[in-house]
Amino acid sequence: MTAKKKRNLKDKKQNDQGSALNSIAVDRILAWIFIGAVGLLPLLVRVKLIEFASPKIIHDLVDSGMKADIFSYYKWLFLLIVSITAISLLLFKIVAYRYELRSSYLNIPLLVLASFTLFSGALSDFPGISMIGMYNRHEGSLTYLCYFTLAFVALNTDFKKSIGRNILRAFYVLVSINLIIILFDFYGKDLLNSQIVRSVIVPSYLPHSGMQGHLNSTLSNPNYVSGFSASLVAFFFSAALLEARWVHRAISSLCAVMAFAMLIASLSASGFITLVVVIPLIFILSLPLSRKRVQSIFTGTSVLAACFLVLLTLNAHNPKVWEESIGALSNLSSSIDRQISSSTTLKQLSYLVQPKPVEAAPANSSAPQTEAAHQEKVNDDFNLPKPSVAPLTGRVYIWEKTLDLIKQRPILGYGHDTLTYYFPQNDREKIANLWDYEEIVTKPHNFYLDMAFSSGVPALVALGVLIILHLYRTLKFLIGNAGSKLVSFSAGLFAFTCAFLIQWLVNDSVIGTSVVFWTLLGVSASINHD
Repeated sequence: MTAKKKRNLKDKKQNDQGSALNSIAVDRILAWIFIGAVGLLPLLVRVKLIEFASPKIIHDLVDSGMKADIFSYYKWLFLLIVSITAISLLLFKIVAYRYELRSSYLNIPLLVLASFTLFSGALSDFPGISMIGMYNRHEGSLTYLCYFTLAFVALNTDFKKSIGRNILRAFYVLVSINLIIILFDFYGKDLLNSQIVRSVIVPSYLPHSGMQGHLNSTLSNPNYVSGFSASLVAFFFSAALLEARWVHRAISSLCAVMAFAMLIASLSASGFITLVVVIPLIFILSLPLSRKRVQSIFTGTSVLAACFLVLLTLNAHNPKVWEESIGALSNLSSSIDRQISSSTTLKQLSYLVQPKPVEAAPANSSAPQTEAAHQEKVNDDFNLPKPSVAPLTGRVYIWEKTLDLIKQRPILGYGHDTLTYYFPQNDREKIANLWDYEEIVTKPHNFYLDMAFSSGVPALVALGVLIILHLYRTLKFLIGNAGSKLVSFSAGLFAFTCAFLIQWLVNDSVIGTSVVFWTLLGVSASINHD
C-alpha cells in the first residue's frame, strides 16, 4: 500500500471518529429534549382564549366564538417546538455526520400510521378541525404526526445508560407536583384560591374575581389522571422489583405509592382496574428477571401494603374512594369513572367567555323539584325514554354509535378530533344511555375506536402490528439480558406500556399523557435495538 493511500485511510478513520463524537453530542441534546417532553410537557397549564370557528351549530360548548382552554394549548405549542427541533437534529445528524437510519420493526407501522393520519386529516370534511383538533383538546392530525416523529427520532438516538435515571427523575417531579395538586383538591383546598397559582395559570388581562371550577391536576380530567397514574405505578413498581441498589429501590417504591395516591384521589376507577390486571403480569415477568428474588418479593409486598394503607387513609375522608376502587371490581358497569364527556372542563371555564345569569325560582314555588323528577316530567311531556346510563357509564352506547360511523368510512376515517360533528347528537336514545339528552359526545372514550374512526381501520391494524412487535421485541430483550443492570429500566418501560395500552380501552388520547407514551416507546425501541 502506498504512503498516499495510508494517509487517506488514516484521514478517513479520523473523520469517522470525529463524526461519531459529534453524533454523540447531538444524541445527548436529543436525550434532554425527550426528558423535557416526558417530564415538563404534562405540567404545562395556563388559560388561553381562542377564537374558535365551528363548522356546525350544535351546542354553545362547541359552537363558534371565543373559547377558553387551560390544559391543552400550551402543551400543544410545546409539542410542536419539541418535535420540530427533534426531527431537525436527526436530519442534521444524517446530513452532517452520515448517520444511517436504523432498520427497525417500528419503521413500517409508523410510516403507515403517519400516512393514513395525514391523508385522513387532509381529506376530512372538516380539515381545519381534523388537522389542529378541537380548541380544548388539540388532538388533530398534526399532533399525532408529532407523536410519531418523537417515537421515530428516539428510535434513532443512541442513549447513554444515564437516560433511565434521568427519566426517573423527570417522573419524580411530575408525580410530586400532580400529587400535591390533587390532594389539595381531594381535601377541599382548591389551589385556584392561591394568588401565586392564579398568577401563573391566568393571564393578567383576565379577571380573577368570580373564578369557578377547581384545579384537580395538570391533566384536566380525572379519567386521564387515573389511567396515567396506573401506568406510572406499573413503571415504578416494576423498576423497584428489579433495582439492584437499595436507595434506588426505595425511591422507586416511594414513587409507586405516590402515583397510587394520585390514582385513588382522582376518584376514577379505570386506573385501579388497570392495576388489578397488570400487577400480576409484573410479578410474573419480574421474578424470573431478578437477581434477588426474595428481595423483590419483599419489596413488592411492602409496596402493595403501603398502597392499601393509602387507600384506607383516603377512604376515611371520602367513602367514594372505596366505591371507585375495590367496589368497582364488583360492578364495572357503574363505576369505571365519574365522567361522561369532556364538557366538565368546558363548563368549569365558561365563566371566562360566556357567563350565564342564574334564573330565579318561580315565586309560587313551594318546594323545588329534584333534577330526576323534573327530567322525568319532561320525558313524559315529550314522550322520551326515561333517564338512564348505559353500561360502563354510557361508554357502551358511545362505542356502538362510533362503530356504526366507522362502518361507513372504514378506509380513511373522518379525521382526528371530529367525532363531535358526526356523532348523532340529536339521538333521542341519548337520554336512556347518557342520562341527559343535552350531553355532547366529543370523543369515543376508547383510543382504539378513535384511531379507526379518525384514520381508518388500516391505521388501527398498523397500530396493532406496532404494539405486538414492540412487546415481543421488548420481552425478547428482557429475557436475553436477565440479571443485568439494564433490565430494571427496560422492564419499567414494558410495564408502563402494558398499563397504558390497557387503560386506553376506556380512555382517549390526550396530549399530556400520549406524548409520554410515544416518546418512551421510541426510547424503549432504541434500547431493544442496542
